[in-house]
Amino acid sequence: MKQSLFVIMKPTLSCNAQCRHCYHRPSECSDLVMSNEILEKTIRMVREEYDSAWYIWHGGEPLLAGEQFFKKATNLQKKYYVDSMNRCGNTIQTNGTLLKSRFIEFCRENRINLGVSYECGFDKGLRPDIDGKRIESVLDYMSKKNHMFSVTATVHGGNVNDMLDMYQKFRSKGISFCYSPVLKMGCGLDNEDTYLDPNEYSKNLIEVFDAWITDVSTPITVLPLMQYFNSFLSAPNVSDCAHSSCLTKWICVYPNGDVY
Repeated sequence: MKQSLFVIMKPTLSCNAQCRHCYHRPSECSDLVMSNEILEKTIRMVREEYDSAWYIWHGGEPLLAGEQFFKKATNLQKKYYVDSMNRCGNTIQTNGTLLKSRFIEFCRENRINLGVSYECGFDKGLRPDIDGKRIESVLDYMSKKNHMFSVTATVHGGNVNDMLDMYQKFRSKGISFCYSPVLKMGCGLDNEDTYLDPNEYSKNLIEVFDAWITDVSTPITVLPLMQYFNSFLSAPNVSDCAHSSCLTKWICVYPNGDVY
């Protein structure tokens, strides 16, 4: 049995937002929701081949699949992992608009990490359909209750020079986060103002690093800075990927069962 696998599960490619950097163009979106048969077969086959697995529920907006879908998924994991649920982890990557306290509590009870995409008010037009105040209230709720969650802040051509301000805003809220540079693919190719100059990104990331590393009282972790720092302190990571090589370690399953 192989050691571990990361599985990106896409319950649906439908989305309730029109984020301008999304790697799925509108023509790729559909209302199809992953069937129970594909869901169970995937979990069963992964369990048969790998000692442990981490499932990343993505999309589209995965929460459009409905709360019952995730209850079914967790029940199937309990079925196939039986007394070894510590070998099975979950993250739901969401835009946060559909998060409600009941579902948040369900995630807490089932040790599901919630990953929310949010730039703390510095999206600069990247997410025109997102109510920032609503997302902020959700993050405040989870933070006060010490829930397990993470935040990903997308960096693009319009907000690259706001990276330090972004860090300071997240710091003031005590919320750890990850910078995620935008890629030239999907909708990102169609919106040139989102194109990210790598030199500008590097310059601003170094500025944030200088502020973060000298801030001895900072309550937050900043990725990928922490990953780079840990790599420096231990065995140097020769790859430009924070996870080193992802070959043989990741698969993605689409709603119709297609795998890549």
